[in-house]
Amino acid sequence: GSRTNPDPAPALLPMNQATMTLKSLLEGELAQMGDFIKLLKEEQGALTAGDTEALEALSSTKVALVQTLNHSGEARNVVLRSAGLENDRPGVEAWIRGNPKDFAVQQLWNSLKVAVVEARELNLLNGKLIALRQPGAGAAGGAVRCGGGASPRVAAHCAKSRRSITLLR
Repeated sequence: GSRTNPDPAPALLPMNQATMTLKSLLEGELAQMGDFIKLLKEEQGALTAGDTEALEALSSTKVALVQTLNHSGEARNVVLRSAGLENDRPGVEAWIRGNPKDFAVQQLWNSLKVAVVEARELNLLNGKLIALRQPGAGAAGGAVRCGGGASPRVAAHCAKSRRSITLLR
């Protein structure tokens, strides 16, 4: 929600403490994004094979991973705000400009940006595969269908998979 009276001055972390925290948060986010990419590839395989059981199993894991990534992004934003910076990409990039010798944070951030692009592309492709499974789209028999007649769990998975990844706004 929007706040009409923002905190006048956030408590600022000492820069070296914020650096260590930002580095460890980015390391965690990068590992989580790697797990997410692996899951999206598994999802793609299940979609291609029409494996509804695998999709149902992947669905809850996907939701949990997205929630974990969202929590990690918010933790990163807390650290950025504590250093007096903006949220998300603008804050991290301002951090890097202000700490040009912090190569670890720069490398982690660049790796995370590459991973997010890969995850977005995989998620988009998976969404297209799901769209092909819509009723009337001529999907092969036995393929996953994401419309009328899909089990509630598969239908929920299809809806979640259509949503775009909003990481690193």
